[in-house]
Amino acid sequence: MPISPDQVEYLAATTADLCADVERRLLELCARQLAIGQEAPVWAVAKLGALAPLRRAADTPLDTRARGVDKEVRHVVTQA
Repeated sequence: MPISPDQVEYLAATTADLCADVERRLLELCARQLAIGQEAPVWAVAKLGALAPLRRAADTPLDTRARGVDKEVRHVVTQA
């Protein structure tokens, strides 16, 4: 069964909202990380060392939003 234009628009808007939320959370995370070491004399070395924990921390909101998108897509497709 085809999906209506309204369903596609809703799905696109929901996906865009979820992506914007993840982007905002990642930017907040980066800002916090930069604020912690901004005055450190070895800023570049400290930031390089911080990449792994930053990546692990970033995975949480990404995984959460990915599950949300998956559930919403499944819901819309089921309703189609």
